[in-house]
Amino acid sequence: MQLVSRSDLGWGASGADSANPTQGLVVHYDGSDQGLAGKAHSACVSYWKSTRDFHVNTNGWADIGYSFGACPHGYVFEGRGLKKYQAAQGTTAGNRDWYSVTLMSGPGEKPPSAQVNAVRDLRSYLMQRGVAGAVRGHRDFTSTTCPGNTLYRMVEDGTFSKSGESKDDDMPEHRRYRGRDLDVRIPRGEWRYVPFNQRGSQRLDSFDYSVAFGPAQFVASVGIRLAGLAPGAEVQLRAVEVSASGDAWEIAQSYAINSPQHTNGRAHFTHTWNGNCVDGNRLRFYVTHFSTGDEPVVLESSDASVHTWSY
Repeated sequence: MQLVSRSDLGWGASGADSANPTQGLVVHYDGSDQGLAGKAHSACVSYWKSTRDFHVNTNGWADIGYSFGACPHGYVFEGRGLKKYQAAQGTTAGNRDWYSVTLMSGPGEKPPSAQVNAVRDLRSYLMQRGVAGAVRGHRDFTSTTCPGNTLYRMVEDGTFSKSGESKDDDMPEHRRYRGRDLDVRIPRGEWRYVPFNQRGSQRLDSFDYSVAFGPAQFVASVGIRLAGLAPGAEVQLRAVEVSASGDAWEIAQSYAINSPQHTNGRAHFTHTWNGNCVDGNRLRFYVTHFSTGDEPVVLESSDASVHTWSY
């Protein structure tokens, strides 16, 4: 993503209230044609600065109203930026829960491909930071013509929801992991890593506890075989996204826990998760049980099939 930051514009940190928008991205337009596609990129810089000046000095707002802007030359301009309350959507929930992007154009202008890709890249950038991939138009929140019929049709047909830097029809990367002859004892009620000692057909020198890393969307199916379970004992599998913190890894997000049961001492459990693993994070799996039998519960083998779509 080609970003023009606040510091590039000579601005300090935004004085807008803090928020944590996670629902997606809302598309806006100017309301009058700007003709910036036929001008030098410096005209976009001037436009963005004058927009902020109007919002602050005429409207009396704390900052420019939008989170970001997208110019016809393919650049994303930082407005209020990340983790800030909006002044764009027209509703409290909309301003608090959604990011905004305005295309520097008006109702008579069709955005060039570079401008469309800038919005797509911004969407991917936000998704890497835990924001949902939904795209809406300003008129979805309040009575307005914004973002105009041309842009709103693009919102509705999914034009802005496609991948930016990568092709929309890219095949996912597929990774296989296996753990054989593991003999990992699992105390009752304690979580243990699901380890792997093979990646595809490659034998690993040591156990690998991470099966994927961001930034990527993923679908992961994991199977484990346990021995020593009392009849009817509960087993729980958990997928966890972890982030680096110094020399350690900390949980960044936990996905849904599956709690299967069985009727004999040896059982094979499988579960599938999907989500977004952000840049620099890794995906790991854990298992625990609540067996009350006398036999030690042992993780004998593991399998994982992971499909990832990189941003």
